[in-house]
Amino acid sequence: MTTAHNNHPRWWADTHTSGWDRVKEALHRDWEQTKSDFSGGKQGKDLHQDVGDTLGQAFGKQPIPPNDAPNPPDADDIKKAARAQEKVALKLDDETERGVKRDLDAMKWEDAQLPLRFGHGASAHYLNEWDEAFEPRIRQDWEETYPDQSWDSARPLARQGWDHARTKV
Repeated sequence: MTTAHNNHPRWWADTHTSGWDRVKEALHRDWEQTKSDFSGGKQGKDLHQDVGDTLGQAFGKQPIPPNDAPNPPDADDIKKAARAQEKVALKLDDETERGVKRDLDAMKWEDAQLPLRFGHGASAHYLNEWDEAFEPRIRQDWEETYPDQSWDSARPLARQGWDHARTKV
């Protein structure tokens, strides 16, 4: 999935792009932090990025440090990180956990960005809940837009992008 794509689903509008641009760097930082966390610091970058940082940055309520600089520490960073890690662990469904953790070591941000972006934009476009009845619709959008990309491979990350966009601050 390393190929860059400039095409969009037929429902994609400029508002999705500007929203995605704002969210993209926060998700990228979160991705690098997750890789670092799961690999014991052997991969990714420790940016002191937790769920609160990602959400604050994504919604424009917290500045994103330049380049790969870590977030400045909060007074309660240790507490927040422990709580956030516990919440994230509880929220990960089995499929996402298997799909993302299994391929995490080998997966690059460039490979993850497209399905994350797609899911994020789709959640803003569709008012539906993502369930068994709705999934064929979003799968069709993916397969029409990215026929050379496997939905089965993209699905866990698209769902993660969808869920992230639906999270309230």
